Amino acid sequence: MNALRQLVQLCIDLQEEQPNKNLDRILSRLQGPLRVAIAGRINSGKSTLVNALLEQLVAPVDNRECTRVVTWYTFAPFPSAYLIRRDGTRHKLEFDREGRVPSDLAVDLDEVERIDVTLSNKALRDLTIIDTPGLQTTSNDVARGAERVLGLDPSSTMAVKEADVTVYLMTHLKEADVELLRTHLGNVSPATSLGVLSKADRLAVGQGEQLAATFAEELRALLWDVVPVNGLAAETAQCGRLTETDASAMRRLHEQPEGDLRIQLLHAKRFVESGDRDERQRLLDLFDTTALQRAVEQQVSGTAADYCDWLFGESGFDRLSNTIRTLFTERSRVLKVASAVDDLKTLAFDSALTESQRERVVDELDILTKSDELHDVDEIELLRDVRRGRIRAQDPKLLDQLERLLSPGDALERLGLTLEPLATAADLAAQQAGQWRRLANSGLEPISMRRAAEVAERSCNRLWEALR
Repeated sequence: MNALRQLVQLCIDLQEEQPNKNLDRILSRLQGPLRVAIAGRINSGKSTLVNALLEQLVAPVDNRECTRVVTWYTFAPFPSAYLIRRDGTRHKLEFDREGRVPSDLAVDLDEVERIDVTLSNKALRDLTIIDTPGLQTTSNDVARGAERVLGLDPSSTMAVKEADVTVYLMTHLKEADVELLRTHLGNVSPATSLGVLSKADRLAVGQGEQLAATFAEELRALLWDVVPVNGLAAETAQCGRLTETDASAMRRLHEQPEGDLRIQLLHAKRFVESGDRDERQRLLDLFDTTALQRAVEQQVSGTAADYCDWLFGESGFDRLSNTIRTLFTERSRVLKVASAVDDLKTLAFDSALTESQRERVVDELDILTKSDELHDVDEIELLRDVRRGRIRAQDPKLLDQLERLLSPGDALERLGLTLEPLATAADLAAQQAGQWRRLANSGLEPISMRRAAEVAERSCNRLWEALR
């Protein structure tokens, strides 16, 4: 994408004229991997999900609020962890015995800006993961930290959002959660935000999918989708936590009468006290009571690898990984460009830039926005307007067709086809381009639809070029 290179060069040229820390941040985002913020309430499973995404036990996890400050995970050849104070000083942190970032920082949180963690981890070649503190916490400092990382700190003089995309975890959906999402995601496209119904294992079989679908519909103006995930099962399966000793302990459970075991699993304490306490507590830490109940019901048995495969299937993590890849990773260049354009527009009105810098930004963005280079960004912005009901049409079915066309996916999905010959798909793309062109020129449609049709026509023409 040439627009990415153009924006990088623009930032470099502006910096040569007069250095500006905000331009530094924009340049860093453009040149680095896509930044994904993991957000949510306290104990929603953020750090557990981070470990599963990294396939590495590094984020501290327990029943308390572990993530006390914003923590960045980036790629580097050698692992390291540094505490960054608000005055800019850096202090090295030692990983604990399990290789995790220490949860007890032994410093005043008011003095801490963030923690920088580098890992030689393949997942971090494509993504920079930002683990944020729990939102709506009892600690004002922690709450401010989460707001700052998402670029929503009202006391800040700049509106540069630190993350390109957001994954928001929830265990339920109350009005406070909706308001929180509106506050944090109200100005961005749903195409850059994904919801996760975490701890879905605590729901009845099939209920997680149903509840996630309900949440997705209620939050469609803010989130692209809501995916149910059992984070603990994903972490155990992905991070190699389960050993052959654990598999033997699981097989021994089946030696008990099934009825007795079901009664024991009704309560964690009763389960632990009904056998070898250390062994059973270990199984609880790996499975949790709900997953143990399902393993007993399904008579799951085998090696450690067998149990990991079963846990991975139970976790729903595969769907989450595929969604993140399709929605974010494969579109990382356009998402970074969209973030940079938004940030530069803000800086154009920031007194921190010189007059000539502001003029250069306005001129360059004006040229870019009129070119086909930023059409992908137009699609993201239009998708936001469609999801939020800002586009009106004489025929409501047009809005469904428009949303499908603008959605991430391959050409066939966007055109509404499955397993069709490419020649047929190309013909349909041309046909739909003509349909949108007629709508754009129609005096019967509202102006919002006519403008949307112009974008849709270009989208179809691009698909036609790719398919013919």
